[in-house]
Amino acid sequence: MGGGRKDSQNNIIIKNINNDFVLTNKKLPTRRGVIWLGQTCNLNCYFCYFKERIEDKSHPEHPFFTLTKAKEICKIFVDDYGLNSIDIQGGEPTIYPHIFELIEYCNKIGLKPTLITNLISLANVNHAKKFKDAGIYDFLVSLQGVGETYDKVVGKNGAFNKQMQALENLANLEIPIRVNAVLSNEIINDLEKITQIALDYNARAVNFIGYNNTGDQKMLRDKYKIPYYDIIAQKLEPLIDKLESNHIEVNLRFLPFCVVNEKYRKNIQNSTQMLYDNHEWESSSRLWIDRPNQRRAKEDIEKRRTIYYLSRFKLHKIYRGNLREKFIWFAKFIKPFITFSPKYAPIPAYQKPILEKMRFYTPDTYFRSGFSKIEHFYFEQKEVLEQLNKSKIHHQKCQSCDIKEICDGFACDFIDEFGSNAIKPIKIANGKQSNPRFYLKDQLKVIEKEEWEWFFSKDEISRIK
Repeated sequence: MGGGRKDSQNNIIIKNINNDFVLTNKKLPTRRGVIWLGQTCNLNCYFCYFKERIEDKSHPEHPFFTLTKAKEICKIFVDDYGLNSIDIQGGEPTIYPHIFELIEYCNKIGLKPTLITNLISLANVNHAKKFKDAGIYDFLVSLQGVGETYDKVVGKNGAFNKQMQALENLANLEIPIRVNAVLSNEIINDLEKITQIALDYNARAVNFIGYNNTGDQKMLRDKYKIPYYDIIAQKLEPLIDKLESNHIEVNLRFLPFCVVNEKYRKNIQNSTQMLYDNHEWESSSRLWIDRPNQRRAKEDIEKRRTIYYLSRFKLHKIYRGNLREKFIWFAKFIKPFITFSPKYAPIPAYQKPILEKMRFYTPDTYFRSGFSKIEHFYFEQKEVLEQLNKSKIHHQKCQSCDIKEICDGFACDFIDEFGSNAIKPIKIANGKQSNPRFYLKDQLKVIEKEEWEWFFSKDEISRIK
């Protein structure tokens, strides 16, 4: 147990931790989806992406779904996207009236169910046991501080004590956990205690998440609650060492690479790196689930138009650009119909349902070699969404950085508040990098036993001993 073996041909490291999961540097695109059951919650976290929707009971995304709609979305994930895992969210999914039936259904159709939760309702051990009986796989716990800090951040007195009781209950029930901690100013001084809680309760992964100005936070985020990146790095780097020495995966989500020392850049998870995180969300299905019909209880589920989203955006640019831009975009749009597509890297068999929808899709991101057609779609989707979402920028100083193509840049309001001193352009000996796995290839990530059959080759499975 705990030993690592390295394949001399492909440099794949596999560490068997306890026969329930391994840590590996092998990376494949994720097969996980996400569903929001409705923005109804028992807490009121100030950093929540859906804070206004949770507070406004008249908002169309506030009410919980019917069980029928939730099941239909889950079935689409399996049939149309080939997914095999799902993150179930609310609001707060543990208070969803049909949560046990939904968990049982997910297991029935081949979706391994995770709940993203504050755990408060699981302080009741009898309630917690029902999740075990229903077949929950694990919980992704939102741990947003310790003691009074947690209560303040989530807006409820006594919430931290209930969360700790819930963690005790899950430990006794032997239900695995992972941890999310949003890096607001409130919790910076609690990071060491949060790390210790993760160790005490055998978390398999810890995600330190940049406090983002997306969703409702585009309007609500207070600048004084944004921590300075150098302070984050100073606090987190020794904690990463501590967690990883105990075989716990660590991710720094939505932070620029240059704010940490090189040793820890493997832990940075920007949007392109998250494509290879088995606990993050597959991008094609994410385009579909993010649309209003799939987020509102009273709306009918719409047809899956995911793959053509980018083509519609291209046509939109044709009509808005100058003559030269119109010609370039039009040429790229009609290219699939007049020429053969370039050779791409093979795709995993599980992605064939997605590939079937991409027959007439030709990527623009040709500068990346060694990737499948679906991966190119993911890269281009990220580039398109960057143009639509102006919450982050690549500052002028970023233009000289050799990894600009794989970094999401800096939040606009961070630059407004603190200036550009935190930006430290990175120089690479081999020049500019567009491979999102450039640093990620050195990170060991959790792959659970239920995933081994599709994720690893037969030879690799034989080495998990």
